[in-house]
This record gives sequence, structure tokens and C-alpha cells, in this order.
Amino acid sequence: MKYTIEPEDLQAALSIADSVIDSSQTIPILGNVMVDASSDGVSFRATDTNVEVDSKVALSPERQGATTVSAGILNEIAKRVPKDMAIHLNFNAAEQKLEVVAGAAKFELFTLPKEDFPDLSTDEYETAFTIPSQQLVRLFRKSRFAVQDDGDRNYLKGVYFHVSEESDGLMLRCAATDSFKFAMVETRAPEGTEGMPGVIVPIKTVNEVIAILGNDEDSVRVSVSERKFRISAGGRSFNSKVVEGNYPDYSKLIPSSSPFRLTVGAKRLLTVANRVMAIAVSAKQECGIKFDCSYEKLKISTFQANVGSAEETMQAVYEGQDMSVKFRSSHLVQILAQIESGSVTFHFQETAGAVVVREELDPNAVYVFMPT
Repeated sequence: MKYTIEPEDLQAALSIADSVIDSSQTIPILGNVMVDASSDGVSFRATDTNVEVDSKVALSPERQGATTVSAGILNEIAKRVPKDMAIHLNFNAAEQKLEVVAGAAKFELFTLPKEDFPDLSTDEYETAFTIPSQQLVRLFRKSRFAVQDDGDRNYLKGVYFHVSEESDGLMLRCAATDSFKFAMVETRAPEGTEGMPGVIVPIKTVNEVIAILGNDEDSVRVSVSERKFRISAGGRSFNSKVVEGNYPDYSKLIPSSSPFRLTVGAKRLLTVANRVMAIAVSAKQECGIKFDCSYEKLKISTFQANVGSAEETMQAVYEGQDMSVKFRSSHLVQILAQIESGSVTFHFQETAGAVVVREELDPNAVYVFMPT
């Protein structure tokens, strides 16, 4: 293997690879990146055995071949090379060393055999379809906050990615819950999703997909099997195992009737809530927050033992009898953080049941959380 690459291209590929490498791992080869030079470019692949990322740089190598080398060290070298200085890499198979040359600087890095590198790739996917990148990002971004981050129920430690047949057609949907809060976000199902198996995508994979796609406006290819989830776009691919287990029937989490409605500007509400919660900063604990709903106004208040209380009243549209409801401030803030603009409507039940939250500008997103 022998090729020449620009420092910025090498850094970009290695930064993607580095995102999945577990710094606490004790197996040496899992700290390496697989470098594979072929006729159509050079790919850089990294894995933690549960997820795998592959980034390809389009160039023509002088000699094909593959090996694995420390991702961290190779990335550090790339960072310290001037942007206008090419990096030459040459793999000595006899000595199992990768020679890296940049100007007058020369490095010889020890390698590990490519045959020992785990491979998560597979062609056995039941479903494959294409979707605009930002549609997939939206589904994951607006649902991930509800994923359970601890506990022993592994099936809640991911986003349930599936299709649902509704009255107006097939919908592609993400759902997540930790039993205290719930998020469901959907979009019209793209062609090719018919019969797709529902899978639980691990939260690490969800976060990596959002980071990899970023603000990319192109389309992404999604492949799904009962055991794996894969995306590919623009010379990059990401493979992941899915969480084993059956996702619970979340339809029971959404109340069928919520007669009282409170509508208010989402960003304004978040600003007021954060201001009221200022007294909880020194307490360093979860802050309970209370809504007092009445005609055309909403009073938001909180009380902290040994600290004091705070309240602020704001204009709102309220339909229903006067009522008070209290819930965890973190749940309110997490939901409001998903709403970029427009108003938000809280649907309350007559008794102290689950609260349903819907946003004005994204009717295909629904959130539920429990009062305290």
C-alpha cells in the first residue's frame, strides 16, 4: 500500500473514525483504524465491535493494500503537518510498519494485521431506501432526548425506528421513552420501506448519525435488517448492531382525551422557565416547576427548600377550567429544546394524568410527560 494524501483530507477521515473508537477499550486493535487502499480510493474504517464507520477519500494509490494502525497517532501527525504539505504513506508488509513522510519528517508506525480487524459490514439487509439527510436527522434529533440513559431495560436504551400504517398512508417513525417522558416523530415513509422490520437503534448510533450527517442537504441510503442498521452517503458509511429485544406498545402512553389546552410561544416559555429556575442553580438538584393555568395567563413558579421561591406570569391562550400542574423542570426543558420556533400546546387531562405536548410548526411530532 502506497499513496499520497492532503493533511485536511486525512484529518477529516480520521475524525470520523475517531468518533466511534472507545478510549477505554483494552483490545489494541480496537484503537486502530483500518486503512484500505483500492482502485477507487482509500477508506478509513474504525469500530468498537457494536458500531462501525467507514470514510473513503477519492484518490489513486500507487500500490493497493491494507493494514491497521493507531488512529490517534496518525491523527496527531496529520494535525501537525502544514496544510500545504502532502503526506506520503507507504506500508512495508515484510516489517509490518507504516511509513509516514511529510517534508523532512518521517515516522514509522507499528501495525496490526488487517485479518484481526472486526468486520460489521454485511449485504444481508431486508430493507433499503433513500431519504433526505435532514429528514433522518430530524427523526433522530427530536426523539433521542427521551431515551433511557441508565437502568437495566436495554430495550429502552435506543430509538425505535419503524414504519406504521396510518389512515393517510405509511409513515416512517421514531419513538423513544424512559417511562417518564416519551417522544414520537414521523414523516411520510419513502419508497422501499414497505415491510421494514422495526429495530431499536442504540443511542450511540443515533448520536453518530446526527453528527456525521450534520447539515448535509443530500440524500442518504438507509439499510435495515433485524440485527443491523446502516447509512451510507457521500463516500461515508456507518454500520451498527441494533438493540436486542421487543419495544413496548407505546400507544398506551398517549392519552385518548385531553380536554384542557394551553398554547404559548415555545421560545418565550423556555426563557421564562429558565429564569424562574435560577434559584435552583445553587441547590444543585432537580427543580420542580408549577403551572397555574387560567384565562389568558400562565403563572410559572418554583420553590426550593432553604433557598426560596420564584414566579413569573406570562400571557397565554388557555381553554378549560383553572388548574395547577407540577412536573420536573428537566422534562419541560428537554421538550421545549426540540421546538425551534412557533407556539407549543399542552394538552391536560381533567385528572393528574399524562401531559401531551404538540408544536405548531411540526404536527408530526408529539411529546408526552408525567406530572409529579
